[in-house]
Amino acid sequence: MSEQKTIGVIGGTSWHSSATYYRHLNEIAHERLGRKHSARVLLDSIDFDEIDRLQVQARWNDVGAILAWHASRLEDAGADLVLVAANAMHTAADAIESAITVPFIHIADAIAHECRVMEYEKVGLIGTRYTMSMSFLVDALRDRGITAIQAPQTEHAEIDRVIYDELTHGIFRDTAEHLLTSVTEDLVTKGSEAVVLACSELAALAARMDVTSAAYIDTAYAHCRMAIDRSLSD
Repeated sequence: MSEQKTIGVIGGTSWHSSATYYRHLNEIAHERLGRKHSARVLLDSIDFDEIDRLQVQARWNDVGAILAWHASRLEDAGADLVLVAANAMHTAADAIESAITVPFIHIADAIAHECRVMEYEKVGLIGTRYTMSMSFLVDALRDRGITAIQAPQTEHAEIDRVIYDELTHGIFRDTAEHLLTSVTEDLVTKGSEAVVLACSELAALAARMDVTSAAYIDTAYAHCRMAIDRSLSD
């Protein structure tokens, strides 16, 4: 077994998502390596309020500049590869990649790999309003051979409200479960073979549900699994 590489994580968007990533990375590393092993991780956590204000103003170039700076700082600190612990922040994937010389693990690579393993060609997509209404993730998945159907536009505002006003604060309500179930059923009727939960907080919500109406792809877990795979590769 080769020595672990150090995984640099841009976090803080939200901190709940970062905590999920940190847990997944360490659990997966322990499963792979056994004994008392854990993952080699550098976490650079951003104050999300700054990013959120820029999102609301659609200042995506500024978001990219901030994330690129943090990625560069992680590389300078010794990261051998870098990922950002949020789906929506992949709007800045090009800016991040251009700022570092170490590999950047794009979340679409992890999602597409999961789809290929499970032989899914068409999936639904649920996330923040930015992830659902913008094309960056749909385009990235299409480039990797996967068709993604976004959640109905009529539900974007409510899904986004639930994510930011409830789930990112650790609040889980029955109404949120009902919303996720309803949107999932709509995506299945449109031909989705599974539903991509492009937000770690939504995956946490789904994990609390006794019954789901479709197979879910937890992007955070898939992303972390790919990061550990890369950290253990030669």
